[in-house]
Amino acid sequence: MPRNGSGVYSLPAGSTFTPNTLAQSSVVNGINNDIATDLNTPRPIVAGGTGAPDVVTARTNLGIAWEIIGAYSPSGVTTVVVTGLSAFRRLRLTGYVIPSSTASVFIQTSTDNGSSYAGGATDYTYQDLIAANTTIAAGRSSASAMAITANSVSECVFVSTIENFNVSGINAVMNTMSTILQSGVRNVDFSGAARADNTARNALRMLMGGSVAFSGNFLLEGVRG
Repeated sequence: MPRNGSGVYSLPAGSTFTPNTLAQSSVVNGINNDIATDLNTPRPIVAGGTGAPDVVTARTNLGIAWEIIGAYSPSGVTTVVVTGLSAFRRLRLTGYVIPSSTASVFIQTSTDNGSSYAGGATDYTYQDLIAANTTIAAGRSSASAMAITANSVSECVFVSTIENFNVSGINAVMNTMSTILQSGVRNVDFSGAARADNTARNALRMLMGGSVAFSGNFLLEGVRG
C-alpha cells in the first residue's frame, strides 16, 4: 500500500538510487505504479483530502452531517414543494414565512415523490403549546398536515426538524420552535407533530391553512441515512 495506517506516504523499498549507476526499469516502474495508485486513491484527511470517493462519505469523514438541500424564497405562492428526498433520514427547516392574511403554517408529506400528498383529516397529529405574555395555552388535534404552528399568524420565524423521514416502520415526527406574530404581538410556539402511518417519505410541501398565499425565505437541510 502507498500509505501506512496513519495515511502517511513513503516511497517503496528500493527507491533510493546510487549516483552514476544504472537504474533498473523494474524498480522505476514499481515506483511509478505505486505513485499512480496513491494518486488514484481517496486522499486521507492527514494529507489534505477527505478519505472518501464520494460526497456523502466525505461529509461523514469530515464530521459534517447536515448538507444543504435547497434555499427557497417563495413570493405570493400557496405551496412550496420539495421532491427527491428519499435519501434523507433527518430534515431541518429554518426561516420565516409571511402569509398574505393571517393563517397557520403546515407541512404535508408524500410517499410518491410529490405526485400526491397525505392530506386526510386524520393523517397527522400535532400538539401545540404557545406562550403569550404570561399565559400558556395548549392544543392537540388530528389533522390533514403537521403543524409548524397551528395558530393563525401574520408572521412565523421557525426551526423545524423532521426525524425518520425516509424510514419504513417508524412514524415521521416533526418538532418545531417558532416565534409567531399575532395581532402585532410576538409569542413563542412549540409544536410536536407526527405522520399517522409509518411509510417512508420522499417529498414534502409547505402550505398555509385555508390555502392562503405566502412569501418568505427558508433553508432545507438534511442528513442521509
